[in-house]
Amino acid sequence: MFRSLPSQFSVVVVCLWIGGFLTSGECCAQRPFPTFTGGRVSVSGVSEADWAPLTAFISQVEADSRQTYFIVVVRSSGSGSRATVNYTDRLYAEWQKQSASTEHKLDARRAMIIVLATENRQLAVHAGVDLQENYGLRGQAIDRNFVVPHFIPFARANNQLEGLKQLITKFEQAVDLADSRIQQRSRQSAAVAKRVRKDAVETLISAERVAANIHQLITEQSEAGLELSRYTCLLYT
Repeated sequence: MFRSLPSQFSVVVVCLWIGGFLTSGECCAQRPFPTFTGGRVSVSGVSEADWAPLTAFISQVEADSRQTYFIVVVRSSGSGSRATVNYTDRLYAEWQKQSASTEHKLDARRAMIIVLATENRQLAVHAGVDLQENYGLRGQAIDRNFVVPHFIPFARANNQLEGLKQLITKFEQAVDLADSRIQQRSRQSAAVAKRVRKDAVETLISAERVAANIHQLITEQSEAGLELSRYTCLLYT
């Protein structure tokens, strides 16, 4: 796929939810956006058949995932080194508007939008707020830990389709690993809390037993003292 592409494939990654506004001139330089339909794969200016396998792949991934993945492949995102970043920024804003007025919803917290511009040889990733804040999927971390090691090698081999699959797979693995660590810490905390409660109960029971024994001893000593006093009293009467 894309045999005409040179071996070098650049990457641009950005956390788009904090992106700024662009001027009208920059907007005019951008390409039209695919309409948001809730479909997981959207294309513009490229062969839809080339990317069709991603639909079944994403469906399989999402069956056991809390994330939703949207792949957008366009022939061109405009001009400039930040063309795909800017395109993705505005695409997300436009899709949010469209989602608000349709039955198809775009999860702002856990959606992943991956835009590939083939002629620009650029990739941009938008991660939902939860994925950024709770899983560290933001900016340079996505670039360094995911795109460069898992997408770029396939892109250089002109197999961007497999690169996108690998990218999604690695995102899922990272989230699953983070969740398992959170669950492990939660189980450990619960186990500690259970032991603390058990120790507290045992300490309380032990203290109550000691108090009961002391009370019984005092009572027995008190009763013995009274009997002695009466005996002495009778003896000297």
